[in-house]
Amino acid sequence: MSLFYFHSGQDEMALDRVGTELDGADQAYDEAIEVAGQTLKDLGRTGWKCDRPWRMIVTDEGGQWVCELRFSAERHGPASLT
Repeated sequence: MSLFYFHSGQDEMALDRVGTELDGADQAYDEAIEVAGQTLKDLGRTGWKCDRPWRMIVTDEGGQWVCELRFSAERHGPASLT
């Protein structure tokens, strides 16, 4: 088992100082996808700014990047299908 850290945010990153023990980088990547999805769901459409990406950076216990997830959104006026 290895320790991985999940840092996230937009303008300022919230640093994970506790970490999560996982079997390896593949499991850390899978966990990042699940945690990012739940976090964005919890934030809702008013909880994050559309003009800048929300990011999650996963690092190992040595501080090396394992992966980075980036999410962005663009809001447009009402769509017309006719």
